[in-house]
Amino acid sequence: MAKSTKLTLSEAEIGLRAYHIWEAEGKPAGKDFDHWLRAEAELAGAASATKAEAAKKAASKRNPPKKH
Repeated sequence: MAKSTKLTLSEAEIGLRAYHIWEAEGKPAGKDFDHWLRAEAELAGAASATKAEAAKKAASKRNPPKKH
């Protein structure tokens, strides 16, 4: 069976972010794993923030503020 070379979207996003980090740090050698982990953490944090914001909006639609 042939091995799949298709990356998932999240792997592609992490790789791209890691590449940008690597470039921003002056393209140092041997830091690829550190850049990958940092990119993964940044993107996970952004996804969590987006999900939290969506949950807040959904909750405000279900429970509109009371008028006094």
